[in-house]
Amino acid sequence: MDRTEMKTCPECGTTASDQQQFCRRCGLEFPPESLEEERTLRAAIPEKGVGSCIGSAFRIAVVLFLIGIVMVLIPPRRTVRTTSREKACYANMRVLLGAIEMYNMDSVVMQKSMNEQVINRLTEKNYLKGGLSKPERGCRYSSTGDMTANGRICCDVHGTVESDLQDR
Repeated sequence: MDRTEMKTCPECGTTASDQQQFCRRCGLEFPPESLEEERTLRAAIPEKGVGSCIGSAFRIAVVLFLIGIVMVLIPPRRTVRTTSREKACYANMRVLLGAIEMYNMDSVVMQKSMNEQVINRLTEKNYLKGGLSKPERGCRYSSTGDMTANGRICCDVHGTVESDLQDR
C-alpha cells in the first residue's frame, strides 16, 4: 500500500499528511518543501572544486589554441589600398594592350613584345596620352608570348590580368 509521509505543524503541533498545504487546526501554510528535503537536495548537488576549475581552464586553452591555428592557416584579407593599387595596375595593362593593338593595326612593322621602350614609343606616337602612372614602385610592364597573337602583358608585382580573374 502507498504510505504517505507525515509532517508536524510548527505552530500548533498537529500532524498532517505531506500533501496538505495548510494546517487544518490553525490554518498555517506549510512551506513548499520541508527542511529535510532541502538538505537532501543540497547534498545531491556537487560543489565545484579546484579540479573543475582546472578542467575549465584546460578547455579554454584548447579553444584558444585551435583559434590560433585557424588564424595562421587562413590568409589575411588584403587591404583596400592594396586591392585598389592592384586594380589600377590591371587597368594599366589593359590600356597598354589596347594601345599595342591600335599601333599594330596602323603600322607596317608590328610590335611583338612589351618593355619600357615600347611604352615610350606608344606615348610619342600618341597611342598613350601622358604615359602611365605606376601604382606601386615595383610595377614594371613586360610581355609573355607574341603580342600579335596571344601574348599577355604582365607586371613584375601583380602578374597578368588573367591571373587576377582566375583567383576570383
